[in-house]
Amino acid sequence: MQPLETEPCLEEQSLLSAPGQEHWSWRSRARAWWYRQVSNGATSGWRSQQKSSILLILLIASLSVLLGIAYIVTLAFSPAPLGAPPPESTLSDDALCSWGNLYLPEIVIPVRYDHNLSCSFDPLTNSPARAQGQTAIRLRASQSTTCVVLHAGENVDITSVELVSLDRVISGRVLKRNPSLQQVILTFVDGLLQPTEPGPSAGKTVDLRPKGVGPNGDEDEQKLPTLVLNYTYEIQPGLDGFYASEFTDAEGVRHPIFSTQFESIAARKALPCFDEPRFKARFAVVLSAPPAPFVVLSNMPLQSTRNRTDGLAEYTFEVSPPMSTYLLAWVIGELASVETVCETEYKSVPLRVWSSPDKVGMLGTALSVGCTALMTLSTTFGVPYALPKLDLVGIPNFAAGAMENWGVITYRETSLLVDPYVVPNDVHQDFRVALVVSHEIVHQWFGNLVTCADWSELWLNEGFATYFENLAAFAYRPSYGYFTKFFAQETVSALVDDAVSSHPLSGTPEPGALYSRVKSLAQVDAQFDGIEYDKGAAVIRMLRSYLMAVSKQAEESAAEMRAKPCRRRRRHLQQQQQQKQEQQQQQPNRAFTWQEEPFIAGMRQYLTRHAYSVGTNTLLWDAIAEATGQPIREWMSTWTLHAGYPVVNVGLAASAGQGSGNEGLVLSLQQQPMSGTSTMPASPANDGSGNAHPLWWLPVAYTTAGSPEKMAWATLSKQTDLLHPTSLAFPSAPPSSSLWVLVNSGRYGFYRVNYTEQLWSLLANVSASPLTIAAVDYAGLLSDSYRLSEAGRLGLTPFLQILQALAMRGGVEYSPWDVALHHISRMRMLLSVAADDDKAWAPCLTNLDSFTRQLTGVRIIVHGIGPSSLCWVSLVALLASSLCQLLMVLICGCSGPQSCSAQAEQATQQ
Repeated sequence: MQPLETEPCLEEQSLLSAPGQEHWSWRSRARAWWYRQVSNGATSGWRSQQKSSILLILLIASLSVLLGIAYIVTLAFSPAPLGAPPPESTLSDDALCSWGNLYLPEIVIPVRYDHNLSCSFDPLTNSPARAQGQTAIRLRASQSTTCVVLHAGENVDITSVELVSLDRVISGRVLKRNPSLQQVILTFVDGLLQPTEPGPSAGKTVDLRPKGVGPNGDEDEQKLPTLVLNYTYEIQPGLDGFYASEFTDAEGVRHPIFSTQFESIAARKALPCFDEPRFKARFAVVLSAPPAPFVVLSNMPLQSTRNRTDGLAEYTFEVSPPMSTYLLAWVIGELASVETVCETEYKSVPLRVWSSPDKVGMLGTALSVGCTALMTLSTTFGVPYALPKLDLVGIPNFAAGAMENWGVITYRETSLLVDPYVVPNDVHQDFRVALVVSHEIVHQWFGNLVTCADWSELWLNEGFATYFENLAAFAYRPSYGYFTKFFAQETVSALVDDAVSSHPLSGTPEPGALYSRVKSLAQVDAQFDGIEYDKGAAVIRMLRSYLMAVSKQAEESAAEMRAKPCRRRRRHLQQQQQQKQEQQQQQPNRAFTWQEEPFIAGMRQYLTRHAYSVGTNTLLWDAIAEATGQPIREWMSTWTLHAGYPVVNVGLAASAGQGSGNEGLVLSLQQQPMSGTSTMPASPANDGSGNAHPLWWLPVAYTTAGSPEKMAWATLSKQTDLLHPTSLAFPSAPPSSSLWVLVNSGRYGFYRVNYTEQLWSLLANVSASPLTIAAVDYAGLLSDSYRLSEAGRLGLTPFLQILQALAMRGGVEYSPWDVALHHISRMRMLLSVAADDDKAWAPCLTNLDSFTRQLTGVRIIVHGIGPSSLCWVSLVALLASSLCQLLMVLICGCSGPQSCSAQAEQATQQ
């Protein structure tokens, strides 16, 4: 293995690694066969067989042309697979009418919902007692059937069923309910649902993409048969489906708010529907609710309002583009808003932020963050925000932090509101609200525009949102340094989760299927964990960082080659760059954007190609591979289809044939699965999912003692390899005294690093210098040394040695303190439990508390925090640096309120 500096140039890499290169053309095959005959001298007197060889080549060529024509014709008349699994071949009525599978059959799929819902209010409590609805679903069917299977919650009482087909109305009824699967089977009494298109033959795939023109749905949807369902249900207590909450105003009056929470499988509690992500359809929503001062919101803009004779008002909304049922939403309540118009690169987007009227003064931060996120993400993703408007709504009673409903995002109030009057410059709340608001707006592309085909690949929604939330939040407030905290807040958490209780990001598809499936309804909610969010984000960051490094290195090499023969042009380019910087300085309020680079180009292609449809990990990797010319699917298959991650064992050794000088040193790298045991597997390990674990593709960034400021990149895809760091200088001193190497510089890679005892000691010696070991790398050393000791791969000494440098590092560094204090807290918990069982551990606990106070006391004294700051109550508001304020929350939280206050008093006296 060699560093990138000695690998082929980027153009050659693209040619060598482009997807599909293994499928040669017929000309290439014929030419290769001919060359083999000539070079090998296959038989004696090959010249005498030249004529027969040429005839054989012509025969192969003719057959290849005929097969190619047949393949093209097959493609032209076959529906394109979009990530849907192979459908059932034609099913009998008996099979459909006795359906018992977790997933709905694909014989009938929805195209459009016309959803009309009316809420009747209890006059005493002014809250709805029952909801009455009518949902008309326009369907596409691939075969004739007397039964239709869809989802409906046990609370939904279906009162009538009709099938309207052209000028005929066919009555139906509920044949069977399956409470465990939350499914209902409908049957038609005096007719059947006729096919609207030819059924799939064996080996073909149902195209679940809405037909017609993109977001406008089917061109002929008016001609499709319509399933009309009338139903009623009580508004039940809870935090999902369609439920009620309330707020109390200053006079003590209670005001109801009614809202929805459908992710992941609760839309079926509010209307009968095809409640799986891949069944996308358009929605036309009509809601009947009290008139003003009540406000009624849904995904799309309000089209019209009319008063009804029963005292309610009817609110009609524009028709949505195709979307999954879990993204449907509506909110009814006495709300107030602040609003603005966001001028994105593509269009103007009205943005409103809603809350109860008494909290409207706390919405300024969310409005500013939301507009910045819309502008930044539209430009970065290269795809305009798809809907005409965006509403952000604070809900008093809300289960999650927020929900990305398309066009009407709902939030827990604590994730949306920032009160400027309680604590001035409340950095902690400002920091958090910016992340949560940005996260949900990223979902308007990743999750809403392109949706994971199945909940088993939730990371395609949540991983991207967790990663790119940092971009939008950074655009809002660069001083918070969101990306510098990514390792401590996302990567470290994912490394812990993935080593203890793990599962693959994407399940392995069953034979013949194009994507994996969950095995039960309980597994759906279980998917919403740190693996899908944090590991998904960390893996995305790892790939993007490597592609950026490769691209940057290629650009620098090309620029250097151009500059050598053309000094004048270099000066011209420098002048242009200077002019561009001056223009940017004159536009300080413009949205922050990333410049074009390979990963972003592939991501844009993925969003554009699969808009209003579904995505899978293979579709994502193929789009990025096409944009970069790299074998992305081959690189990333282990990361997505297998659980866990590796630990890379690092050592230094003299290369073969070299003396003892530093110029002959090589890096020894060895990867193995990270687990609770230090035993090296003799064969590929099992990842816990029943699959033999192959080796990971690992991008390896590293620095050495001779050039701590210079980072080089390489890759490791074998179990053991040697790296010759020819591009990085080593110091001339003997290796035993000063030579160190740091692997996974920048902490871009999703793996842990274990060093030899000597290297751990050398790294501990230089950890006190931020100029030598960057903050994120110091945090990585702390995290790796502690967790490797817990796993039995390393003693605790390296962690304690490195930890001693924490208080000696100058400046304000959030990530190292975040990691260190978390591990100290964990050690204290373990020692407390041990001391309860055995008093002999009590001195260890006392010593740890003393050591913690010494660490935190240094920071308190350095930053001059007085007792009036009361950092343990909310946040240190007296510090000028926002990073200092965030840091002190960690310090005071670890040392405890009494200790923090006492140390602050001591610092003031000193």
